[in-house]
Amino acid sequence: MNASKASIIALVTVMVTIVSLWVGLRVWARRIRKLSIFFAEDILCYVALIFFYGICADGIILVVVGGAGQHITHLQPGQIEQFSQGVFAYQVLYAFCLGFTKLSIARNLQRIFFTRRFRTASFVVMGVTVAWMVQTILIGLLICQPIQLNWDPTARGTCGNQTAGFVSVAVVDIFNDLMLLLLPLKPLLSLNIRSRHKIALVLVFSAGLITIVATAVKLYFTYVLDFADLTYSVVGDNYLNIIQPGIAVIVSCSPLLKPVLDKIFGSSDTTTQYKSSGAGSHDSHGKKNRVVPRLSSTNNWKMGVSHSSPVGFERLLDSQQNLQIELGTIGSYEAHIIPQEDSRRGRDINSEPSGGIVITRQTIVASGSSQDFGRN
Repeated sequence: MNASKASIIALVTVMVTIVSLWVGLRVWARRIRKLSIFFAEDILCYVALIFFYGICADGIILVVVGGAGQHITHLQPGQIEQFSQGVFAYQVLYAFCLGFTKLSIARNLQRIFFTRRFRTASFVVMGVTVAWMVQTILIGLLICQPIQLNWDPTARGTCGNQTAGFVSVAVVDIFNDLMLLLLPLKPLLSLNIRSRHKIALVLVFSAGLITIVATAVKLYFTYVLDFADLTYSVVGDNYLNIIQPGIAVIVSCSPLLKPVLDKIFGSSDTTTQYKSSGAGSHDSHGKKNRVVPRLSSTNNWKMGVSHSSPVGFERLLDSQQNLQIELGTIGSYEAHIIPQEDSRRGRDINSEPSGGIVITRQTIVASGSSQDFGRN
């Protein structure tokens, strides 16, 4: 076994293991939150994973059967034909794998940031993604006519400028990735949460930069491809053909894994207790609590939107915002503020004041039947 075969097989083994693990963690995160694992974005991710397996299998076929890594003059006609068929199949697998991955990310963002303006912007990005998928497949199908000229050099026909065609695919891919990367930036920056949480979220959603870098490197390798000796010049591109879509699937799953991390390393959520009292009561710092008359209202909250309630609540609790990011599948929050009589006697009023407010949180899943109820 030559070095090219060994390195591709090793790379495929590593990438299949990591990507499968990430998708498995995505499913586990859904189970932890008692949510369906068959939301639209999840199904799109699973389909992308299947096409990724196809890409990995195709990469092995190119080197084991098609002779990738060797000069074309050293190959038999049967090897050249099998190599060319593998390259042709890759175009379709690549388009579907990356396309479904991007659609999964956009759909998941729609569920997190569900304002009308954001949904409109996300549908535009999804439209560009579908257009890119069609472009990639059509260039693979139509760049050479008749189509069998893609794998049969003895067939009569002509091929267009293959370098320009495949470079255009990479350029539109980068543009599409940038659109997807910038899509959640404004809602994330406008969140009324702690700075460290905001920075962490921006970093998580900016992981798509890795995919853009991989695409840019792939663009370079595509530009310098020697189509007259493609079996030899394609080696560097073949590695990226496996790495890039694998990274994309990993990026699509990463924002949803916080419940898994909390389960393994412990929750990082913070909770806040709001208090009310009658005249003369104080909080634990000696400050007089605000009198809240007849607390019987319900406040509805949406991601990225801060409301002032009639009872003095000025922003969404950090714990609620963290929960929204953990779930990634939230329709709305309802905070029910219920006055309670203090049944505890003989306790220090400064440490546990009477008349405490209990805030119940109801998480409504927008497109599923599962509901998560929490109480602080």
